[in-house]
Amino acid sequence: MTLTVVDIATCRANFEALSTQEKGQWILNWFQSHSSFSEDGHFDTKFLVGSVTVCLTSWLAVLGISKSTFYNIRKKFQRGVIEVGSSGPLKGKMSCESLCAVAWLREFSANYAEKLPNEIKLNLPPCLTKKYVYELYLEQASNPVSKSHFYKLWKRELPFVTIPKRSRFSKCDKCTLIKEHLSTCRDKSQREKLIKMREKHLRQQNEERKKYYKHISKAKNNPEKYLSIIVDAMDQNKTYLPHFLYNGKYLSNMWKLRLNLMGVIIHGIGIYGFFDFFQWSHGSNLTISILIHCLLMLETLPDTLYLQMDNCPGQNKNRFILGFLCWLVEIGIFKKIKISFLMVGHTHEDIDQVFSRFSSLLSRRSVLTLPKLMTSFEKCYTPTPTGIRTDKVFNVSEALNLENISGHSKPHVFKIIKENSKATIYWKKWSTDPIWQKCDGNLLKDPNLTFQTIRPSLEDLDFEKLEKDVRGSFSYFKKEEDKQWWEAFFAEDTADYESEDEEIFPRLWVKKRKEPLANNEEEDLDISDTEDAIPPVIIGKRKSIKDNNSILPGSMALMDVPKYAGEWPQIGKVVSVDGTCNTFNIHWYAGSKSSSWKACRRAVQGGKGRREDWVESVSINYFIMSFSLTPSGNIPRNVKEVIDSYHD
Repeated sequence: MTLTVVDIATCRANFEALSTQEKGQWILNWFQSHSSFSEDGHFDTKFLVGSVTVCLTSWLAVLGISKSTFYNIRKKFQRGVIEVGSSGPLKGKMSCESLCAVAWLREFSANYAEKLPNEIKLNLPPCLTKKYVYELYLEQASNPVSKSHFYKLWKRELPFVTIPKRSRFSKCDKCTLIKEHLSTCRDKSQREKLIKMREKHLRQQNEERKKYYKHISKAKNNPEKYLSIIVDAMDQNKTYLPHFLYNGKYLSNMWKLRLNLMGVIIHGIGIYGFFDFFQWSHGSNLTISILIHCLLMLETLPDTLYLQMDNCPGQNKNRFILGFLCWLVEIGIFKKIKISFLMVGHTHEDIDQVFSRFSSLLSRRSVLTLPKLMTSFEKCYTPTPTGIRTDKVFNVSEALNLENISGHSKPHVFKIIKENSKATIYWKKWSTDPIWQKCDGNLLKDPNLTFQTIRPSLEDLDFEKLEKDVRGSFSYFKKEEDKQWWEAFFAEDTADYESEDEEIFPRLWVKKRKEPLANNEEEDLDISDTEDAIPPVIIGKRKSIKDNNSILPGSMALMDVPKYAGEWPQIGKVVSVDGTCNTFNIHWYAGSKSSSWKACRRAVQGGKGRREDWVESVSINYFIMSFSLTPSGNIPRNVKEVIDSYHD
């Protein structure tokens, strides 16, 4: 007989009219009524469309049944099942095994992932792979799900947890090297060594992070004993003004005001954002001034300060920050200060979560003025942050009378306490190391410190171009108040600003808690990476650099000028040397350790857009070494080694 279109349509319509469970039961009933056992013990099933016998493929195509459904129900028939029952779990409902897998992945992410400052994501260390994460899960799960299902759960339930292939943020060298070696290594024993190295590395970074959150918990539970602060800066590309939600050709190419946001969390007290438009050099002076502002905001100061920072040598990990903290201990504001730095490439923490929410908010709205930018910051997160416009920066780097210090770039933890009336520095490579190493000598020579404010400068800002472009964008401004703010900003004049001395010590001392408290310090767990020893931190005269130390006109010079403490390395070309050899004139150069160096020019004050070579007189005391650039304008390797070891 011939199969007609009517027969096909009728069979398909009757089958589609059934529910999912009824379809399964109909297929099971078909096996029971149209199957028979053959002589070899197997059963044969007859497939009909209407009254016409067809093959299995045609039967499935006519009824719209998938092969997986067909074979699953056939297995039930072979086991003697006579009723299909429920069609499976309700949509959106997960099995107990799936729930346990998701819970495990959440906990794993909480321990090892970093919060990104520019988007709502958690990044696992780049040395990991999904396969390796699943293998870790198998080791701990009593009833694990399959690999494919684990990947599906990851994609569906935790899409914000990723393993980045590349990142524009700082990378962990060890993670990168391990991943590269694993991708090319085929030797089984070598791969096992690399995997063990990765496990140890991940445990260490997890312990460092746990230590940070332990400090937070102590500060929240015992605010009368402990104070925990984290300081970090946000990506500057997100905070240009005016910020438009939709950019045309003119708005995309216009000159905008670059702003800096320095975020601070005082755990258990509040979240603060300090805004400035680069009126001051972004070095240790800015960081110290923000710390002073935060301490002055508090009603009382406990005996112990926990300070968390990233590894940036220009702003945080330098002798001026350590010297200021020594000053706080030596004058009695704190009895102990512990400064911690997370692993390079693993430094994104709770403050970056605030930055992420702020960045997300800016991606959805236009913000045209600084007051509205600060208001947006205060609306981006819960608990509500506080926006503060930085109005003064103290010249602490020049006021501090310090010894030289070297080797301080390698340790991740410093402790400062008072011994024999002097602030003494102890250090450890990791927070889990069992023994504190003591620095011989004292970094702070003289505790008498004058806090003189630095005059704000707009020399690096092309004010004329900014004003021209912003005024050209006024047609896109909807509110007159935004235009008025910019008019007032352009009229601001810093020429009449006068530096002044401030009495910081008395204002901090009155906040000092007077009654003594019991000391309940806990022992540190020793699981640290002791294999990779680091050189000691040395206070005092640095070993002489065996190089060409003569200052000759035309040669390049590496220097360490305190007022430019935020810039490192400091390099320029010697223009001339004065007769007494106490100073020399330098033409500053700009570049980095990995790029070429070029001569700097700066705006002429009051010169209406004119620029000149940036030449300055520098004391010979700030000179480190002389050298020559490579033919391509880069720093020679031996100078890079000096820069890394100096690290001020």
